[in-house]
Amino acid sequence: MGQCGRVVFYTTHELEAPRAPIAELLAVLGGQVQGVTRTCGPERSWQEALDDSLLEQTEEPFPAMPAAAVPALYIADRLLYAEIRHRALMDRLDNACRDTIPEDVRDNFSPGDLFVCFGPHDLFEYVREPIYIARAFCSVRLFGWGCPKDMARYRELVFQVPEIIEFRQRVEAVLGPLETCATWDV
Repeated sequence: MGQCGRVVFYTTHELEAPRAPIAELLAVLGGQVQGVTRTCGPERSWQEALDDSLLEQTEEPFPAMPAAAVPALYIADRLLYAEIRHRALMDRLDNACRDTIPEDVRDNFSPGDLFVCFGPHDLFEYVREPIYIARAFCSVRLFGWGCPKDMARYRELVFQVPEIIEFRQRVEAVLGPLETCATWDV
């Protein structure tokens, strides 16, 4: 398994009439929707997903599409997962993290891709063994390859980066107060 990580902003509260906030969040984030995946049934727990060797058969993929088309794909109790391409935003966040977080802490990890998940889903980290974090209803994930040398210190510092704070505020303007976590799979 390759090393990767996520800086995550999430809410555990189900959104009322979710299609409108989905549309608003995608508009606020900007960028292009590269692809969307929707589960074919209710989202399974993180342990079931790890144990399920037929995972690809439980997902329904959709190609790149206009952001305005994504909310119509939302179905209650299913997970809608969208990859957003916004190079200017992600370059700005990546550069801010590299400039602000010392290299001896971050090593080769920095967020470079943006994903949004709507519908009940588990957040977890896999370092030696799975660590459950929360059952989220909506999460915005800044994904990157690699792993920091000092995960605990990175977790502390990344949420103090001014551009990350600004990004969180933009997302909170749509979703309300958010919780955060930074996770790695190693």
